[in-house]
Amino acid sequence: MKKSRRKPQGQALVTMAIFAVTLFIFVGLGIDSGMLYVERRHLQNVADAACLAATTELSLGGSSDEARVAANQYIISNMDENAEAAFDLPETIDFLSTTVGSGVSLTSGIQVSGSDVRVAVTFPAFTYFMRLAGIETYNVMARARCDATSGGGIWPVAVVRFPGYDEDNERVGVANTGITLPQTYGNGPKAKYLKVRDILQAGDGVLNQDGIIGGSGCSVHRNWFDWPTLGDPASKTGSYHQPCEAASVANPGYEIEMAGLNANPNVGNTSYSGPLLLDARQISFPNRLFYNGQSAATSTNTWKETIIKYILTQYPGPDVIPGQQLGVVNGINTGNILDAIDDRYNGGEIVTTLVYNGQLYQDPDFLVSVVCKPGSFRCNEAPYSNQFVYRNAPPTDPADLFNATCTSYNGKEYFIADGNDLAFLLSNPKPVPAEYLVTLKPSSAQTAAATTVRLTARLSGENIGSENGTGAPEDFAHMKVRWEWTDAAGGTHAVPSANGWQDGMTPVEVDMPVAGTTVTLKVIQSDKETIDCFTALDPFKQNPIPMIVPKRVAGAHTIQVIGRSVGGAATSREHSDYGVLGMRRYQASPYFDTNDFYFSFIGDPSGLVKNVNPQTTIEPKLQLVNANSGNPMSWNVISGSSLTYYQNDARLSGAPAGISAQRDHSGQSPTLRIQVNPATVQPGEYDIDYQVTAGSTHSTRFHLRVEEDLNASIDSWVVALCYANFRITTNLNQQSTPNVIKGRAVSGCLDPNQITSGLTSRLVQWN
Repeated sequence: MKKSRRKPQGQALVTMAIFAVTLFIFVGLGIDSGMLYVERRHLQNVADAACLAATTELSLGGSSDEARVAANQYIISNMDENAEAAFDLPETIDFLSTTVGSGVSLTSGIQVSGSDVRVAVTFPAFTYFMRLAGIETYNVMARARCDATSGGGIWPVAVVRFPGYDEDNERVGVANTGITLPQTYGNGPKAKYLKVRDILQAGDGVLNQDGIIGGSGCSVHRNWFDWPTLGDPASKTGSYHQPCEAASVANPGYEIEMAGLNANPNVGNTSYSGPLLLDARQISFPNRLFYNGQSAATSTNTWKETIIKYILTQYPGPDVIPGQQLGVVNGINTGNILDAIDDRYNGGEIVTTLVYNGQLYQDPDFLVSVVCKPGSFRCNEAPYSNQFVYRNAPPTDPADLFNATCTSYNGKEYFIADGNDLAFLLSNPKPVPAEYLVTLKPSSAQTAAATTVRLTARLSGENIGSENGTGAPEDFAHMKVRWEWTDAAGGTHAVPSANGWQDGMTPVEVDMPVAGTTVTLKVIQSDKETIDCFTALDPFKQNPIPMIVPKRVAGAHTIQVIGRSVGGAATSREHSDYGVLGMRRYQASPYFDTNDFYFSFIGDPSGLVKNVNPQTTIEPKLQLVNANSGNPMSWNVISGSSLTYYQNDARLSGAPAGISAQRDHSGQSPTLRIQVNPATVQPGEYDIDYQVTAGSTHSTRFHLRVEEDLNASIDSWVVALCYANFRITTNLNQQSTPNVIKGRAVSGCLDPNQITSGLTSRLVQWN
């Protein structure tokens, strides 16, 4: 009998059941795992976004608490609705109250420490199939760390910390942190004290405005911080000092031009308008520092493109350290900067930028200053001060000039005369020239180098030079000069000679040692004329006695001393400064013309343009001072004005190609608006004589240098004092003043590790 080979009934069903359960568990586990991954990804996105929301709040000037609130609200708004619907949770989840631990041990919550933000979120997720295994919930965790500064983002612009203003609060830009306060501006018999501000100080920020110094602390009338110490970034002294009361969002600083027109340095090239090369540092050092792929061979146009790029995106670093030199390129088209800022920012937003003391350095470069020689005749005699020297011009009536016997002058101090001239051997007038001290020195310790400076001196007389460039380019109005100085080795020099005199525009070359030198400029009235004198015994004036006297010249004059370094076309610089000479008549009223005036540019009238730049506009300010009162003079008294151009010292019949100048006589602070078109201008040295007439006629001269900039040579820089936050006050869409960006400081002096506002945040590694 055969045995049955059939299997027991029901075994397959049991096996299939076991397999189905196992499959169900694995499928459920996969589905739950996928759901948990989705929840984890969503939670990570929320943590990342909350972290960036917190750092964005910091970048907008918010506090740490405000940053934590911003992150918390973002988490609630993105989690509550889903959580409430799915898990029947309360309407509000206070993540701020769940902070546990700090730093890497942060398990749940929001932590803000300076610019560093950490967000850790733990959230319950319910399972579907895992409940069969007794697992009903599973905690999903996500965390993110951000830094408000790791993305860089500082504005590539340097803002003048200590600007100077005139008595009408017009920016004149002559405050020099290398010279003690108080400082004066302009020319004339009355000193006009410069109003100097600290723009990082809350409110008006005035340091000194009326010549009174009350101390070195934080009084209104005071000297520079820690004067005479020029400052140290490590100890925060001098220009690196914190303001007396730091500006804030609630109490901002004085509005300042941050970039564009009028955002010029106090001392240095007037065509520089604020843009910085953040990747080019320590310009005067033998080993310059370059970052982010830049080098000494980087083209000028590429440098300019980086400025726009860093406005539109962010600066990747490294941080600028206070005290570092930062390269600049002048003449950048402000319109391009304005467009970039308009693309990224709105008026009212806060940006972070660097501030500098107001000095723009060039290598090699020098400074020139002119004051009357202390102790010399009529120098700083009350009520006159500053650079002013005056003499009495001779009267028209010989009876007022000579004694009764026509044998000598009557003892009055009428005029400047050469005591060594045989025509002036009479005992009077006093043979004392007007004397001025002309100081030449390197612009900074970094640029200290021996050089030769070519000096000339022009009086503010009428321009009557020849049209073809021959002869003196400007009449020195019957005056002659002599230069005297002592060299570094102790040798004395007098040019043309101890007893000789020459035209002021005839150059003399002075070797300036590393420490600088001082030259004495002597000015005399040289032209002579013959007048008839009649003795008391000749009442009917029938027997005239001819007398030789200095030619009668009266009026208010400025003496513009011009210095140009001699070292080839690539290195020469030109700067000038003014002395004042008043030739007064010997009557009760000081000047023959009651409207006579002093006329000059304010500050150093010189500019530099690289001819590969976009069209550049320079606006040097002018000053018109009534010679009799010493007060500013209204331009409505001007009856005529003209401009005369020179190229490489040759007089032109009109404006040179590529250069145009317009006269702005409006208001109390007139300007000369000079526009340079690089497409048509030729490299070279240009001079613009600005002549005005209001009864008397006077002129002054602006020098413009146009360079062929075919290489990326960077020889200009500012020294970074610190960072600061500024709120943009310019309406970028509807500017009342085009081509200028203004702002107010909303912080004091910040170090790199204190910066949050205005910078770009970035997710960084959690460690």
